Amino acid sequence: MILAHYYQQIPAYCKAKAAFRVPLFLLFFLLPAMAAAPGAAQAGTLQIPQGGVARVEVTIQPGDSAPWGSYRARTVRFAAVSETRFVGLVGVDMQSDPGASPMEVRVLRAGESLILDRFTVEVTPVDFPEQRVEGVPDSKVNLSQENLERAGREKADVQRLWESGAENPLWNDGWIMPVDASPSGRFAHRRVFNGQPRSPHNGEDFPAPEGTPVIAPNEGIVRLAGDRFFGGNTVFLEHGGELFTFYMHLLEVTVTDGQRVHAGDLIGKVGATGRATGPHLHWGGRLGGSRINPLFLVKGAPVYVAGATSEVSVR
Repeated sequence: MILAHYYQQIPAYCKAKAAFRVPLFLLFFLLPAMAAAPGAAQAGTLQIPQGGVARVEVTIQPGDSAPWGSYRARTVRFAAVSETRFVGLVGVDMQSDPGASPMEVRVLRAGESLILDRFTVEVTPVDFPEQRVEGVPDSKVNLSQENLERAGREKADVQRLWESGAENPLWNDGWIMPVDASPSGRFAHRRVFNGQPRSPHNGEDFPAPEGTPVIAPNEGIVRLAGDRFFGGNTVFLEHGGELFTFYMHLLEVTVTDGQRVHAGDLIGKVGATGRATGPHLHWGGRLGGSRINPLFLVKGAPVYVAGATSEVSVR
């Protein structure tokens, strides 16, 4: 693909009226070196906001392996959309430093690792505002020693979950919303409970009447379903490829650990359990270790077409 790109430019080189011209026969010696040089693969730029998710789409040739990518020392897994078309998801943590990092997409072709595209992922800053919440029970802000230990154990359980799971994606390209409600837009807001600063909000809130159905947005396996100190009744879904989503403050949980769910399956009902001041769904996500806004899974994700760097859009 890279060589073909440069060979197509040969007529332009030959016809150019530049002061210095490279003899045509020399080009055929230079082209392989140009293609193999660092950064010689098609170079484009994919911009992702802090806390965002982007889609990388690639079409492979029959006989190729499934593609994979590498970004910031992590492997990006791709899900098959058809026999030759794949989609990968790239997540950026909500507190990731802005700046540019390289990403590559590869396949195995005829037993050799081939770079399909090498491009730049640019993390763009987002000015997340402060969110002040009053009226939270003091026991949920200033924890007793017993509750502090409980919260610590639950945090460790979740950390082990992030580090486990299936490498290959279980999800497909048909993401849907988990609840019939509008988001509050408070993802990553810097929270202050009863005047005391706490960690940023690691999910999107959906205010809704108590008992409103909460459904799985895609294929997944239920993990860590049950009551948690901060989240109340909570469900985690493992979607494979280091992607997890979670659902907090539920009135009730309707699934069990290890259960396989499909898009649209009931997993719980909206409630106000845990550290909550009213009924709502807290929907969070984790992708490749990054805290992401799961709304990007459904809509608004930047799209990069590997091997066709001019095609950058928003889904």
